[in-house]
Amino acid sequence: QSAVWTENGGWENLPHLQDPVSCGSNLTTTYDLSGDGSTVVGLAWYDGCGACAFHWTAESGIRCLPGPPDSKSNRANVVSYDASVIAGWDTRVGGGARRATYWTAETPGDPFSAYTATLMGAPWYPPDPVNGPGEVLAMTNDGSAMGGDTHLGGETWIPGGFHWSVAEGFTFVEALTDTWGLWPQAMTPDGTVMVGITGTYQSPVRRAIIWTEDTGTELLEARVHALGADIGDFTYLGFATGITADGKTIIGFTPGEGAWVIT
Repeated sequence: QSAVWTENGGWENLPHLQDPVSCGSNLTTTYDLSGDGSTVVGLAWYDGCGACAFHWTAESGIRCLPGPPDSKSNRANVVSYDASVIAGWDTRVGGGARRATYWTAETPGDPFSAYTATLMGAPWYPPDPVNGPGEVLAMTNDGSAMGGDTHLGGETWIPGGFHWSVAEGFTFVEALTDTWGLWPQAMTPDGTVMVGITGTYQSPVRRAIIWTEDTGTELLEARVHALGADIGDFTYLGFATGITADGKTIIGFTPGEGAWVIT
C-alpha cells in the first residue's frame, strides 16, 4: 500500500481504490512525488484486476487518471515539480505493448484539476498502433523534456530509447547493440543529459549509461575512463538512477556490490 513519509508525521498510508483481490500483492504502488511532496502518482488496482495511473493529493484524494479512447491499463511513473505534467505508459484494449503517455493538467496548481491523456507517437517507428515509444521513465522538473524506452512487443522492435522535448520533439536514442534495451532513469533539468541502464532483457546484469545529443549513448564507466578516472573496487557500474542539475554528479548502484557516487 502506498504511503507518504514526512519528518514530523512519519508514515501515512494513502487510500486505495478497492479491497484486496488476487491480482497482485499491492493495492497501490508509488512511483513519484511532486516537488513539494503534495502530489503522489503511481499505479492502483481497481474494479477487480484493472490497473490505472493514480493521482493523489490530501485535498482531492486518490483517483484514476483518464486513458486514451482505446486504453486498457496505464501507470504514472513521473510527475513534474508543480504536478502540471504526469507521464508513464498505457496499454490498449486487446493487449499489446506499453505506449508512452503523458497527462497534462487543465488547471495547473489546482489539486482538483482534470488531466488530459496524450499518446506519444514518433516518426521513426513503423506506422502501426503497436510500435512506438514504450514508456516515459524520466522527466525534467518542469515536464518540458522526457526520456523513455521502446516497445517490447509488436511486429518490429527497435532497440533503444527516446528523448522528447517540447522545443525539439523526438530524438531516437540508439542502444549500444541491436539486442540490448535502454531505459533512461533520470535527466538534468534542462533535458540535455540522461542517465540510465542498458542490457538484455533476460540477463540480471544491467550497465549504467549516459546520453547527450552530441555524444549519443555511452557506457558510463567508459566516460569515466575517458576522463582519466576509474571505478574503484566495483566490477562494473550497474544502475545509474540520478543526476544533479549541473550534470556533474551521478548516483547509482551495482547489485551485490553497493551504491556509488561519481563526480
